[in-house]
Amino acid sequence: MAIDRNNLAELLETQAHILKELKSLKYGDQNANLAAKAADFVVSMIGSWKFLVCQSILLIIWIVINIYSNSGWDQYPFILLNLMLSFQAAYSSPLILMASNRTAERDRERAADAYRSIEHIERMLDSMAAHMADSSNKEDGSHG
Repeated sequence: MAIDRNNLAELLETQAHILKELKSLKYGDQNANLAAKAADFVVSMIGSWKFLVCQSILLIIWIVINIYSNSGWDQYPFILLNLMLSFQAAYSSPLILMASNRTAERDRERAADAYRSIEHIERMLDSMAAHMADSSNKEDGSHG
């Protein structure tokens, strides 16, 4: 069975081109507005160990100052601290959901692009297999 080198080279070139395009795409960024990008940035900061450690240190400092200071601005039961943490939770939850929705959108775009690429490669392989089968049948007919 003879392999058509032109079809094989074309298939490999097409596959390399598709993979290169897929790697270079920036999913979701072309439609992102400033608020969506800000949400992504804030969520990336909130979801880090650095934020968790810094916030924990600030909370400990707040509590220690207000417990051991005679003129603390937020005495026990720390109503101002509770209010600030409530505001943080109220604003961070929607930001996390916005970032999550953008991530899901980017994942859907990646999956759709990958599916289209796979379909294209399958068509090329089917075409090459049909061509190879025709070549094989012609060779068998000429030798038989």
